[in-house]
Amino acid sequence: MRKWPVLVAMVFAGALANAAPAAGAVHPEHAFLFPDDDNYAGSGREVKASALKLPARRTMWLRLRFDTDNAALLGVVSRLPSFVAEAFPEIDCDRASSDLLYCLMRSTFEHRPNSLAMLAGEARLSVELAADRIEAFARAGLVRLAGDWTGAADRRWILPTPELRQRGSNFVERLYGALTEIDL
Repeated sequence: MRKWPVLVAMVFAGALANAAPAAGAVHPEHAFLFPDDDNYAGSGREVKASALKLPARRTMWLRLRFDTDNAALLGVVSRLPSFVAEAFPEIDCDRASSDLLYCLMRSTFEHRPNSLAMLAGEARLSVELAADRIEAFARAGLVRLAGDWTGAADRRWILPTPELRQRGSNFVERLYGALTEIDL
């Protein structure tokens, strides 16, 4: 009679040990190799005795989770330079110009003043490079320059024009349209 609780405890412990889920079920975002999925059918090991000395010639499949949402977002991000080139065709849309345009459009929609020092800091550019790009924007009619442009960078003011606001709105609408195509 006393042996039954010990036997039941052993069966229960064995059941608990076998009840653990597979590692792929616990962490599906990691890639796992499942070597036990192959049944060695057609591996060629059974043909020759010398084949036992060679490594197995079977395929190990990686199980990766598909993430179409992240892929779609990265697709939109990779198209951002073409959106900038569409909205501002006369501007050389290199990285510095694009970063300054993003900062200018954002500050235009937020109705905050723009000094050259503030825009250069926000875009993480040198003041000289930012001044060169801003002067190109002024020649294109996107901004007006105010203040003392021979003095300190925090005294140089950039005033957005209605043209920048309209093109910025077109850019944002195009970006919003691309983001709404993603089924999140």
